[in-house]
Amino acid sequence: RRDADEAVTFLGALGALHTAGVPVDWTPALPADARPLDLPTYAFQRQRYWLPPRPATPTTADDDSGFWAAVESGEIPLDDNLAALLPAFTAWRQQQQDEAELRRWCYRETWTSVPRPDRTRRPGRWLVVSGNRDSGGWGDLAATALAAAGVDVTALVVDPASPLDPIGDDYDGVLSLLGVDGDDDPATPVPTGLAGVLRLLQAIPDTAPHCRVWAATTGAGEHPAAATTSGFGRVAALEHPTRWGGLVDLPAAGRAAADRLVDVLLSDSGEDQVAIRTAGVLARRLERLPLTGRSVGDTPWTPHGTVLITGGTGALGAAVARWVAQSGADHVVLLSRRGPDAPGAADLVRELREHGPQVTVLACDVADREQVADALRTVGAVTAVFHAAGVLDDGVIESLSPSRFETVLAAKAHSARLLDELTRDHPLTAFVLFSSVAGAIGTPGQANYAAANAYLDALGRRMRKAGRPAVVISWGPWAGAGMADGVRELRRTGYTALPPQRALAALRYVLERGDTSVTIADIDWERFPTAFTATRPSPLLSNLAAPPPAPDRRPAAELGKLTPDGRRARITDLVREHTALVLGQTDPGRIDMERPFKDLGFTSLSAVELRNQLSTAVGEPLPATLAFDYPSPVVLAGHLDEVLFGGSRSVVSDGVVGVVDGDPVVIVGMACRFPGGVSSPGD
Repeated sequence: RRDADEAVTFLGALGALHTAGVPVDWTPALPADARPLDLPTYAFQRQRYWLPPRPATPTTADDDSGFWAAVESGEIPLDDNLAALLPAFTAWRQQQQDEAELRRWCYRETWTSVPRPDRTRRPGRWLVVSGNRDSGGWGDLAATALAAAGVDVTALVVDPASPLDPIGDDYDGVLSLLGVDGDDDPATPVPTGLAGVLRLLQAIPDTAPHCRVWAATTGAGEHPAAATTSGFGRVAALEHPTRWGGLVDLPAAGRAAADRLVDVLLSDSGEDQVAIRTAGVLARRLERLPLTGRSVGDTPWTPHGTVLITGGTGALGAAVARWVAQSGADHVVLLSRRGPDAPGAADLVRELREHGPQVTVLACDVADREQVADALRTVGAVTAVFHAAGVLDDGVIESLSPSRFETVLAAKAHSARLLDELTRDHPLTAFVLFSSVAGAIGTPGQANYAAANAYLDALGRRMRKAGRPAVVISWGPWAGAGMADGVRELRRTGYTALPPQRALAALRYVLERGDTSVTIADIDWERFPTAFTATRPSPLLSNLAAPPPAPDRRPAAELGKLTPDGRRARITDLVREHTALVLGQTDPGRIDMERPFKDLGFTSLSAVELRNQLSTAVGEPLPATLAFDYPSPVVLAGHLDEVLFGGSRSVVSDGVVGVVDGDPVVIVGMACRFPGGVSSPGD
């Protein structure tokens, strides 16, 4: 970059390589008398932060890297004729290697037939919730089918726009039919089924450990409003592994389909994303994008004419703008809320114009029909649309409200629908919707964002079915400022941020293949399945990785065999270990057990993650507010001992555990516990 010092940039790049484990010879940059110094350490606090040098990649039978290295080094001599061909062969080999990497990042959704589930769960009591319109005839039909299976059914007809009363703790399951036969009314900012299942899940008390919520939809694959419930459910499964049942997409109401629905609801098969069809039950899977025999460049896609980019002054939009400007676009139009006043917009325009195209930056709320229509009238016919606009309003499900869904849906989903409607007479060669793995796979803390992105997936399929050149990319995290914060968290969960240039190469690859819906993410398949299924088994990834070992669910029985002191010590260690795991700490011994969770760096999302892990570890349902009700690891350990073993009052540790009205609350020689818990150390 012209505004960056070359020497600083160069040495910074070498430093990045060094910290990633690449050997660097630093001697040319150092004075002759320079000598290495060890990093400072402190007594009893030594921890290695530098990665070891990256080992050489082992060769396999189908790896020709050794041959090419020998050719290029001269170990295998070539005559003049072969030597003349070497550059072409080398270029071909590099293209194959690049394409192999791109293919490794590309996945798609598929549906596979599964055996008819066995009804292994006890019938119990179920609540069937339908809307004012009888949910496409499914309300009475589902209740009747469940009753025929021995279920004690309560049918409830509600107005999804109205608050729900708390649901009692004596239900074994709740079936939401609010998303069945719903409409995608543009005047409805939050789809009916989505708003309803949000309220239902929030209405289930923590004292109902066996109650599971199932959400039914119809046509979610191509029905954007129904798809929002699917995106929400994928996050609910991660945040509420014991409270969430699953997603089931229904056909037209009929007795055979109702019987299959009951099979799914009363099964312990683990399938939690299913579709009931005439032929049977289908289950959702993620798989690698299949090879088609076509190579990159066979049907090249090149931008031309006027290319419209929403969110154009943001990190993703700016990366796309540079790409299309360098690739031949004649006119690049950037839409964003602040337009020319956005930070860095003027520098971006100058940079893009250096590559030749005309550049227009417009202030436009892409969720406002009139503003989008005015922008299109201003720039004329467009040949490609890249919809990268979006806003985040992250929060765990307990903290979300319909208004927080409305904000995110407007910027990401409803704006996409407007762009589709207003460009139908434009000569488009590509209409690319930037979605996210939050909607395709699920990301805790992003239920509203997942719903909005799932909307895009269904909209793209609907557009393609209508003959529009729609492509939906569910992106994994991108590297670069503003695009992939929390690198440690990404690596811990198995994601690696995509370099923008390589991500754009993958985008071109997908465009040239002609696919409709693709997930592009760099996933570590040794780490990701373990993190994804840490608290809830899922067959979603069964086509990609072997399931990780099931967690030990017998700790309560094992702890019961210990002496009271040994039991409390083991519970304390358990809390320490899982606290370290959530924080990404490799050494649990470094966790200060008396330090409040808030000061340790916990957020509402990490509190939910800790709850889920401890609930799985001890085999007991625990409230989502666990880390706030019991504000430090040592207090939480004492609470778990009391929950599991009936009111033990022994002291876990003396010390300050909180502050009330400015005064410290201290454990001194006796257990101390407040009725209802303490919401935070400041209360």
